[in-house]
Amino acid sequence: MTSVYPRFTVGQSVSWSGVGLHSGLDATIRLHPGEEGLWLRQGYDRFPVGVAEVSSTERCTCLRTVGTVEHFLAALAGLGLTDGEIEIDGREVPGLDGSAQGFVEGLAAGGKVLCGKLEVEGPFARVYLPPGLPRLSAGKGEGHWRYVYDRGDLWPGQQASEVFLTPSTFARELAPARTVVLTEELEMVRKLGLGRGLSEQSVVIIGQTGYEGSVRFENEPARHKLLDLIGDISLTGCPLNHLNVVSEKGGHSSNIALAKKLSEAIRIERLKS
Repeated sequence: MTSVYPRFTVGQSVSWSGVGLHSGLDATIRLHPGEEGLWLRQGYDRFPVGVAEVSSTERCTCLRTVGTVEHFLAALAGLGLTDGEIEIDGREVPGLDGSAQGFVEGLAAGGKVLCGKLEVEGPFARVYLPPGLPRLSAGKGEGHWRYVYDRGDLWPGQQASEVFLTPSTFARELAPARTVVLTEELEMVRKLGLGRGLSEQSVVIIGQTGYEGSVRFENEPARHKLLDLIGDISLTGCPLNHLNVVSEKGGHSSNIALAKKLSEAIRIERLKS
């Protein structure tokens, strides 16, 4: 059975500037109206935004030579934007405050214009990763997404975040959740030359017995991991409300592994009207 969804693009060009969370380098990203799906342009290189273009999942998701795309892609998918021309000056998407909130606010200001329809067929059976942890699965549904963050006996133990995705629930419940780092990871992250754009305002630091700093939600780590999951799975091109997705202890590598299997299990056709 085929499901039909509207396609939307931004009403007018919008842009964001800042430093990359990992590189600490200045970057600007722009979204322009478009009707050919999502495309990313970096210099003379232009390519479709999709799971086939993933080049790395080490602490973030990279498309070719563009790093940390997941928060921006989550904002697009969360607001239902399926089409547009993305242009980036730099090698990493600006980190803003470590969440997707700034992207959501900019996209809302840019408006939303109907540009066609999507026909989606499948998946006809639930898609799973191999048994064990992390544990991820996706199937046809109504937009119910759930993430379980679990550190076992270490603080904060287990947290869960779940939501029926709509533009309003995404903007309210997930977009403000910021990047997460463990206290014991900080030195390693710095030695690897990562996290150069992080600040106390753009990261949730998990200590041995509590958060080191204020949080926006008591379960902010679980919400941010769900945000990452949405950005990664959006690379399939499948509308978020076509799926029910569950992840336990998943990260970028397992997210992309699921996205690849899901892409093989669905058929998407783009229609003008």
